[in-house]
Amino acid sequence: MESFQLRNSDSEQPFTIKLTLPAKNLLNDWKQCSMLANYIAEYVGYQYPQQERAENLISTITNELLETAVAIAPEQSDLTISLQQLNDGLQVQTNHGIRDDLASPYQDFLSSLSKNNIEGRYLKMLTAKETPERDFNQLGLLMITHDFGARLLNCSQESSNRICTQLFIADKEFQA
Repeated sequence: MESFQLRNSDSEQPFTIKLTLPAKNLLNDWKQCSMLANYIAEYVGYQYPQQERAENLISTITNELLETAVAIAPEQSDLTISLQQLNDGLQVQTNHGIRDDLASPYQDFLSSLSKNNIEGRYLKMLTAKETPERDFNQLGLLMITHDFGARLLNCSQESSNRICTQLFIADKEFQA
């Protein structure tokens, strides 16, 4: 297995990219989630030994996190997405406001992802005839957890009215 670490070209600091934009921009045109995810994937992915696989993986993960963030953020909220290369993988994080009616269901869903039976839940949701009562892209989040072995965490501070979702994907997933 090839070992690597993304680095900024002018230093020995691990590679990091961080963007902040109004959630409303993405809400008004869902294609912008995909465009932004593809841009980030190309920006980050070229540094991986298996560039095409890395770009596809980063684009998919970033798009699902952006779509989820836009689905649960109030229209006036700003949305921050950041990617940082760690020693053993890539961390992707979103931070944004959250609608009051979705705060508890979303946090409960994230907590449930740390439990077993992801495969059963994913298949059940994949074959369901109806969407969940409170839909915030649960299928997309289950898919990246199931298909790519990603770990999703709630990294929010309790006293905040913002939600922070953190995803970690191991380097081994970037290799075929």
